[in-house]
Formats: sequence, C-alpha cells, structure tokens
Amino acid sequence: MITVKQLKELLDIYQSQKAIFSPNLDAKTLKIMQQEAAYTFSFFTQLIQARDEESSLDKDSMIIRKYLKIRWAHLKKSNLAYTRHPFLPANQLCLKVAEAIAGPKEAICQILMPGLVGLNRKSAELKFETESEGHFELENYVINQAHNRLIPVAEIFQTAKVDSNLVIADFQPADNQVVYQLGGRDMLNLEQVAGKASETFIQVLKKQHSEKYDNNSIGFSLYKLALELKKASVADSGSEEWADNEVVAGAIKTFYELWRNLPNGLCLPHPINTPISQLSLKSYGRAELTLESYLLALFARHKDCTLTDEEFKREQKENIFPCAYQISNCLFEFLNQYPDLYKLPIEVKLTQAKEELPSLGPLLDEVLEVLAHRPQMLDGNDEGLLGQLIQLIRESSTYHSVTAATFIEPFIQSFQDFSNLTANSELFKEVAALVQPRFAELTSVAGIDKLIHFFSKEQQQLIVDVQFNALVQEYNTEAKYQKLMANLVDPAKSSFRKKYAAQLIPSITSCQDFLQLSKTVSSELLDEVFASLEDKYPVLLNSYDNTRDILKALSLFSNQRKKVLAFVKPNLYQWLNPDNYDSFYQSLLIYDAAELHRIMVDEISSRITSFKEWTTHYVAWKNHEFQSDLLDQLFLKFKDEIKDGDALLSLLQKTKNRYKLKAIEKFHSLLNSKELFEQSLTLMPGSTHQRFLSTIAFDSFVFTIPELQKIVDLFQSDELRQIIFTQFNPKKLNCTEEEFASLTQYKFELKKRNITEQDFDPQTVIDQLQQYVARQHPRYGFFKSTSDERVQMAIAIIRKLEDDSLSLQEKFNAVVEAQDQIKREYQSIGSSARHSQLYSILNESLNKNVESQENFWSALQSFRTFSSSLG
Repeated sequence: MITVKQLKELLDIYQSQKAIFSPNLDAKTLKIMQQEAAYTFSFFTQLIQARDEESSLDKDSMIIRKYLKIRWAHLKKSNLAYTRHPFLPANQLCLKVAEAIAGPKEAICQILMPGLVGLNRKSAELKFETESEGHFELENYVINQAHNRLIPVAEIFQTAKVDSNLVIADFQPADNQVVYQLGGRDMLNLEQVAGKASETFIQVLKKQHSEKYDNNSIGFSLYKLALELKKASVADSGSEEWADNEVVAGAIKTFYELWRNLPNGLCLPHPINTPISQLSLKSYGRAELTLESYLLALFARHKDCTLTDEEFKREQKENIFPCAYQISNCLFEFLNQYPDLYKLPIEVKLTQAKEELPSLGPLLDEVLEVLAHRPQMLDGNDEGLLGQLIQLIRESSTYHSVTAATFIEPFIQSFQDFSNLTANSELFKEVAALVQPRFAELTSVAGIDKLIHFFSKEQQQLIVDVQFNALVQEYNTEAKYQKLMANLVDPAKSSFRKKYAAQLIPSITSCQDFLQLSKTVSSELLDEVFASLEDKYPVLLNSYDNTRDILKALSLFSNQRKKVLAFVKPNLYQWLNPDNYDSFYQSLLIYDAAELHRIMVDEISSRITSFKEWTTHYVAWKNHEFQSDLLDQLFLKFKDEIKDGDALLSLLQKTKNRYKLKAIEKFHSLLNSKELFEQSLTLMPGSTHQRFLSTIAFDSFVFTIPELQKIVDLFQSDELRQIIFTQFNPKKLNCTEEEFASLTQYKFELKKRNITEQDFDPQTVIDQLQQYVARQHPRYGFFKSTSDERVQMAIAIIRKLEDDSLSLQEKFNAVVEAQDQIKREYQSIGSSARHSQLYSILNESLNKNVESQENFWSALQSFRTFSSSLG
C-alpha cells in the first residue's frame, strides 16, 4: 500500500513534467484538458495535505478507487482517456496510484478503468495478461469501440505480420474464426495509434490481405465497399445512421474513382446483357431503385465525390435513407442475385501497375518504437467535455476540500457553459456568483433563455445591462424574444423591454413604419415603443385608416389605446359615420369600445341644437347603439316635440326595434285610441308585445265589452289577452259579472310546450351574448382558435337578432342552428356540448322562456281560482 510520502513523491514527479497535447486541439478543449489535469493533481494533493509522511493511505483506498471510477466514467470517450493519452502526466499519476493500491490478485487496469471484462480475444485473467512485475504498460493498449475490452496493440501488430487472417476477417469464409474481435472503429484506432508508422503498417497489411482474395473484378470491389459499410454501420459501431464516416470514407472514395472510370454501358455477360448501373433487386428493397441509385446515395454524402446536376436531382428524388447497414445489405444482395459481377474484370487501363508493397518487418519495428512514447490520439469524442469535467468535479468534491465552484469558475467562458450546472441549483448559484464580475466578458448569450431563470434578479439585471446588444442581436424575432421574456423577472424584464423599445423608437417616422414593426416584434414590446411616440402622434394618427390600423396593432390590454382615443377625440365626429363606425368599433376591446361609444355620444349630442338636427342624426344612426342615447336626449330636451299619437308613431317608424319599447314607455299616454294602439302594435316586434301591452292604459279608450272583445281578438296568445283583462272589471265595462266572466273564461291547457315565436325574446338572448363576449375578450388575445371562433359566432348571432329585416321566426331559427352546430362539433370529438359556454348560454336562455311560460300558466290558473271564489 502507498504511503503519504510515496504519493507526495509521485506528485512531485508528474507535476513537474510538461503535459504535451496534440497540436490539433482547439484552444477551448485544450484549456479544459489542462484544467482537468490540474484538478486531478489537486485532488491527490488535498488528500495528503497536513498528514504524516510515514502514514499509510490504506484507509483512503476507497476514496481513491471512487475517484478513479468517477474519472474513468466521465473521460473514457474523450481524448483524455488513458489509452488515448497514456503519457499525460495526470494519467501516469493515476496509473502509478492504481499500481500501488492494487491487491495481489487485482488487475491494475480494472482499478484504473472499471468496467473492463477482458481482452478482445480469448484470454486468461486480465492481471496475468496485462501486467509484468506489478506494472501495467498503458501505452500498449487501446480500448475497443464498446469501451469494455482492451486491445493489445503490440501483440496484434506482431500477429498480423505473421498471418493477416488471424487479425482481419475480411473475405474469409464464415466458419473461419479470427483471433481478435475488431470492429470498424477498432481497425481505424489501430491505424492511428502510432501515427504515420501504424497508418502505413495497417494500409500495407490490408492491401496484402486483399491481394490474397482479390480477383480484380467489379464484384470484388463492390464486396469490399459493402464490407466497409457494414463495419461503419450502427450494427458494428453502435452509432447513428452514417455511424462512422471516418471508417468508410476511404472505401467510398476508392469505389467512386473506379465507378467513374468504368466504360459507359458496361454490361453483365450473356445472357443478362444488362448495364450494371441499371441492375435492380428482385423481391428486395424498393423495386424502382438500381445499383447506381444506392451508389449515388453514398457518393452524395462524401465531400470528395462530385455528382452531376442530373445525378444530384435523381439522388434527391429517390431519397434513399442514409443508413450504412441497410445500404450494405443491399449491395451484398446485388452480389447474391448477380454473381456474374465477380466475373466482370476491371480493365487493365483502369488499374495502376501492381504496387510493390514494402515488407511488414521494418514497419513493425517502427510501430513498436513509437508505441514506447506515443503521443495523444484524437479518435475520441470531446464534445461535451466541459460538462463531463464539471460532473467529475461535482461528484468528487465530497473528497476535496477546494469547493467545486472555485474549480469550475474558470471553465465558464460563455453563458451556454452554465447549462452544465442546471442539475444542481446550489452549485449553479455558487458558480454564477464567482463568474458575475466577468458577465460582460462571456462570449455568447445563445440559449440563455433556457438558463436565465437560474440567475438571481440582480444577476439578470446585470446581464441585461452588460450584454444588451448581444441579447438584442440573438433574440431578434418575436418568438425568440417571447422565450427570453417568459423567463426574465422584474426589474430585468421591464428594463430589457424599455431598452429594446428605446433602440427601435428612432426608426418609427410614419404609421407604415409602426405597422411594419408590429409584424416582427411582440405586442408588449410594440406597446412599449408606442408609449414613447407621443410627439409623433400628429403623423401616426392623422387619418381614420392610420388610427384604426394602429389600434388593431396594439395589444388588447394596452393602456395606449385610451391615449389614442383621447388624442383623436376631436376628429372622431368627422372620421366616423354610420358606414365605417362598426369597422372602427370592432378593432377595440369591449372596454375601449365603451369609451369610444361615450365619446361619440358626447360629440353627436353636443352638435344637436334643434329637434330637426336631432331627427337627422337619429335616422342616420338607426342601425347603431346611439339611438338609445339619442332617445335620452330627446326625453331631456325635445320631449315636447312628441305632442300626440301621430308624432309617436312617426318616432317609432324611425326607431330601431330594440329601442321602440323605450320610446313607448316614455310616451305611452299618447296611445289613447284603438286606432293609435293598432297602428303602434304593427310597429312593435313580437318579442316586446308582453311589455308593450303592460304599458298601455287600455281602460282609457276601452269602455264596453264589444270594444274589449275587438282588442283581445288581435291576439292569439292567452298570456297576452290576460295582460289586457287584468286592467278591467265589470264596473269599468258597465257589464254584469256573468258577461265579464263569459269574455274572460277561456279554456287553458296547462302543459310544457316547445318554444315558439310567441315566447321567444331576442333581446334577452342579445343581453346574455353581449355579456359572454365581454367576458371572453380578455382571453381573446391569448387563445386564437376555439375561443376566437365562439366569440365570432356569438357576435354573428347578435347581429342576426338585431337585424330588423329578419322575422322573429328567422331569428329564433338562427339561435337553434347555432346550438345545433356547436352540438355537432362536440359530437364529432366524442364530447358533450355542455362543455361549451356559448351552448349553455343559448340553451339556458331558451329554457328560461319555457320556465317563464310555465310560471305564467300557473299564475293564471291561480288567478282564475281566486276570481271564482269572488264570484
């Protein structure tokens, strides 16, 4: 077991050695690797700090093993892995420590690299196979592509020199068993392990091995391509689609050059006589694809293979899925279905003079010499290395007195680097606090919308201040802006919005500029911009069209709408008329629309100085809400102009249906004759008859039974007749009780009836629908699908119910049709229309009419019973 003194000596040795990395590493990756090495030294330094040099580290063995396990788990796929950089001082330190703590029967390599199960050949125990006198020669091994077996590099090169069949399975019968299990990436790693020396050795070895089986045919070349594809595929390497382009790239380029130099129209021998490019597979794959189709799919994805425009279009149209394994199988199937491809020789002019291959002996000596001091390999994956290193520091910081945040801080060079810390919010806060003085120096804000909520309010504000220009450049579309704003909190949120708006304001010089901006930024940002444009109102709001379009562009809840209305108030009377008012009105929220209505009422009323002017405006605005307000003005200023029943009839003719009852209720005393009553009745909507009859003083012009009979005969409804009857008694009609009873005693059938046009009150439905629209407006800006459709449906129903050209029955039918439409929509998705607020409102409104009808009949029956008791 190692002592504190021995570990200290190892630290002195390896910390003093210069760490040499590949010159092909980028600066960021190099810095991360250097920091990882520094952390490894720091870990072991902290472990023995302030301890007696002669003391043993027996009790610390588990800590060391745990750290080595964590380190291997995070770095095994990177170019810092032991077998990719065996002579890195930090790796050598870990190796020496593992050798020192290994038990008598414990393999050093399994302490260093937990998870190893053996060599890539049949082998004895790893300790026996890989160690010599307690030393594990790290430089003589690489890890296989599955990261679970060691590949003995020197041994394989030495074996290959004797017999390539023991190492390379290519072209051999299936029952031949090679000694070493090597995947496509494994062979590539062997080629790279000793740089130029191993690359030359493997290339010569492959050529010598191929020459044993190559009959110089198109078929054999195609077989080699298919074989390399299979080695590069998911099935072999475990990656995705083009699993390992580096493995297969050379084979594709070689076959591309061969294919381009084949004679045009080269055909298979008799009796097939089909051009090889047009060969297709029978009962396999897509029937319309040819051999050339699959080859074009390969060539198109190789940077050094050029396609003609026609070939490129064809490849795009055929759209073969770029799976190395599938294409490999298809090429093998071509060879199975067309074995004559092996009989089709490659013409001599297509081949170079036979190459004189060097002897493998001297090449092997060069490889073995380089292995003894081999440099860093770059066949690993350093993507995400920073995240792996941060994880290593986090997981091992339990055993390390230096805080993880202190060691991680230097790695943060962009805000994106913080993404590696989101799994631990406390560590994120600690690192952010240390990095905060450097926020302005961080190189990128890309993706900060996913991270910004992890920062404190104060840090968010600082980021907005020091990275404002970068944020604006990165979040330059409405969608991106909204993502960022959704995760910002005040004061940073409002600060960023105000700063962003301030940057946009100078570009707004016309209404068109503002409307163009509304297409690219969010509504809240647009409101912020508009809030600072008051000095430009005279230009922006100088016409009806501009004002209407700007109101539509502003957000539904914007306070700017009120400012717009206040500014254009003096112009509204000139701009708005009965023809364009609705378009302007509909661009507003219900609350702003109410303000517009109030303004217009004030403007119109202030310009009326005579009954004649009043009448002109009243007629002009007959189809709008203003008639109700103008009636109020009539009652206040010009009521004396309605002197008699004829004047009242004239007023009713000019009045919108929904407001006629309002006029009647004010001037009902003028209807003091049967003739005036009948004329006014023809002008009143059926839905108002009940209230209309309740208003009329029939006893002022009806004095006899016959006169009353003529009045009640105008109505079919017993309900309406009873309203009239309640004003009379035998004394008023100068008749006996029997005569009165004979007139009023009608047969009544007490039963629930379906709603008919006699009991349908459009105004009740209108009132409820207007309340519904008002409630839905706040949601309208956020949900623009079903909610929007329902609001539009409600508005459409209101317009139909207000349309004087429609009969009562047609209005009733419109409500029923709307109900049915909602019901069908819900049935189509297997749900109930009861989930629709609009459906419930319509249904409830109609049901109330049914209940009202039933209540009336009950009251009437009680009245009769009471009358009989009096008699």
